[in-house]
Amino acid sequence: MNAWWSSVADAWGHTLWQLSWQIVVLSAFIWLVSLLCRRLPANFQYWLWCIVLLRLCVPIQYSIPTGITDDVRQTAELCLLSVLDPPPAEPVPSRLEDARALKDEATLTTVKAATAWTAIVTLLAAAVSIRIFWIRRALRESPLISRPDLLRLVEKLRSRCGIRRAVRLRRSSSAFRVRGPAVTGFFRPTIVLPSQMVEHWSPLDLEPVILHEMGHIKRGDLWMNLLQIAVQTVYFFHPLVWYVNWRIRQVREEVCDDLAVLHLGGERKRYGTSLLRVIEECDPNRKWAFVQTNMAEPKTSLGRRVVRVMNKDYHVHRSLSLRAVLGLALIGLCAIGVAGGSSRDVGAAASPAVSALADKAEALFVAKDYSEAIEVYKTISKDYPKTNEAANAAMMIGICLDWKGDKEKSLAALEEAAESYPDKKGWSEAIWFYLADARRRAGRNEDAVKAYGKCVELCKGVREPDRFPYADALGWIELTPAEVLFETGRYDEATKAYTAIAEEYPDWNYAEHALMMVGLCHERTGDRDKAIEAYRAAVSKYPDLKGWTEATLYYLGHAYECTGKTDEALDAYHRCVKLCEKAPGRKPEGFPWNDAQQRINALEGGER
Repeated sequence: MNAWWSSVADAWGHTLWQLSWQIVVLSAFIWLVSLLCRRLPANFQYWLWCIVLLRLCVPIQYSIPTGITDDVRQTAELCLLSVLDPPPAEPVPSRLEDARALKDEATLTTVKAATAWTAIVTLLAAAVSIRIFWIRRALRESPLISRPDLLRLVEKLRSRCGIRRAVRLRRSSSAFRVRGPAVTGFFRPTIVLPSQMVEHWSPLDLEPVILHEMGHIKRGDLWMNLLQIAVQTVYFFHPLVWYVNWRIRQVREEVCDDLAVLHLGGERKRYGTSLLRVIEECDPNRKWAFVQTNMAEPKTSLGRRVVRVMNKDYHVHRSLSLRAVLGLALIGLCAIGVAGGSSRDVGAAASPAVSALADKAEALFVAKDYSEAIEVYKTISKDYPKTNEAANAAMMIGICLDWKGDKEKSLAALEEAAESYPDKKGWSEAIWFYLADARRRAGRNEDAVKAYGKCVELCKGVREPDRFPYADALGWIELTPAEVLFETGRYDEATKAYTAIAEEYPDWNYAEHALMMVGLCHERTGDRDKAIEAYRAAVSKYPDLKGWTEATLYYLGHAYECTGKTDEALDAYHRCVKLCEKAPGRKPEGFPWNDAQQRINALEGGER
C-alpha cells in the first residue's frame, strides 16, 4: 500500500467527513433563517443560500466555543455505532499482531473509500468537461440571428442593464437540446432563442425574455453556476449539497425575474404573460443545466414564478442596502460559528478502529505484556492524535514504562503527555496525577505539588471530590510537605504532620499511609515500641487497604523481628504476602512481596 496515498486519503477523508457534518448544521441553520426572512427580496435569499456554497469552497476545519457540529456528529455516530457495530461477543484478542492487523484493515478501508471517491469525482468531472465541449459545439452550429429589429433590441437592453460586453444572439440548433431561451458563454455571453421565438415573437414579446437572460449576464450567474457544479462534483455523495444548489438555482431565477420586471418599468402583468407563453410554447425538457442558465424550467417551477410575480405583495427588485449586506455578513458569521467544530473539550467520538485498538492495548496491559502494549498505545497516539484515546494512550505509555521499571523514561513520557494534553477534560486530570506521582518518587517534591494542584484544578466540575484522582491529588498535596520533613530527617515534625493528616482525613487512603509513616518516624528515632503501636493502629483501622496495608504489615513484621518477637513477625509477614497475592498492582519480585517472603524463608529456616 502506498504510504503517501494512505496518508493523503486519511487526511482528506477526515476533512470531508468533518465538513459533511458542518454542512448539515449550516444548511439547517440557513434554512431556518430563510423561513424567518421569506418576505425579504429574492436577492437577499439568494446570497443567504450562497453562504453554504462559499463555506464548501474553503475546506478548512475550525473549532470555536459556539460550534455545535461536533456534538451533533458525536450523537449521530454513537447512535449509529450502537446499532451497526454492537460490542463483540468474543473476547478481544490480546496480541499486538491483531492490533496491527485491525489498523491495517481500517487503513485499507479508508484508502478504498478514497479511491472510489476519486474515481467517481474524476468521472463526474469528465462528464462536465464533455458537457462543456458539447455546448460549445452546439453553440457553433447555432446560427447567429440576423433580424435587425432583434439586434437593435439586444443593444438597447444591454445598454439599459449596464452590460459593457457585447451580447450575441443565436438561434438554437437541433443539437442545442434546451427548448427554451438560455444564456451561455463565460467570456463571450450569448443568448440562445428557440426558432419559434425568433420566427413568431415580436420584439415587444421578446423584451421580457431577453431582459431575464440579460440579468444572468449582468450578475455573472454562469460563473456561480460553474462553481456550484464543481462543489457538487466534490460532494456528490451529500444530499444537502444537491438541495442547496437546487435552492440557489431556484432563487437565482427569481432574482432575474425581479430584474426583468424592474427594467420593464414594473410591468408585472406583461412579464407574467411572457412566462405563461414560454410554458405553453417551449415545452421545457431540460437536461443538466451545467454550463448555461435558462428561462425554460419545468412547468411547475415556471408556474410558481408566475404566481409570485403576480402576487399583490410582490416588490420590484432593489439592490441590497448596506444594512442588508451587514445583515448577511452577521448571519454568515453566526451560521459558520454555529456550524463549526466545538472547541469545548467534549471529546471526540471514537471510531470503531481506534476503540478496538484501545481495547487490545488494555488487554495487553492487563496481561502484563507492557512492551507490546506500549507499541499499540504509540500507534493510537500517532494515528489518532485528536481523540480521547490518544490522551489515554499517552498516559498509559508512561504507566507501562513505570511498571517495566524504567522510571526515567516513564517520567519523560508523562511529561510529554501532560504537555500534549494539558487540559483535556476527563483525561488530563489522571495524566497530571500520574506525572505528579512520578515527580514525587523522583524526589522533585515541589514540582510534584504543582502537578497535584493542576490535577485538582482540572478535576473541579469534572470529577467527584471523593473519587480518583481528585481525592488522591488532594491527599498528596497534604502529604508531600510531611514527606519532605521525613526525607530531611526532621522526624518529630514529620510525626506531627502525619498524625494531623490521619486525624483530619480519616476516610482517605492516605490516612493509613500517614499512620504507617508515623511508625517509620518512630523507628528512625529508635522508639520501636511506639512504631509497633502506630503500625498496629494502621492495620487495625485499615485491615486490607490495597496498595497500603501490605507495606504496613511488612514494616510491622520488621519491627517485631527487631524486638525479638519472631512469631508476631512471621504472622505479619504472612499476612503481607496474602494481601500482595490479592493486590493487582503487586509483583512477586517487588516490594513488599519479595521482601516479606525472604524474611519468612529466613525466619522459618532458623536465621535471625
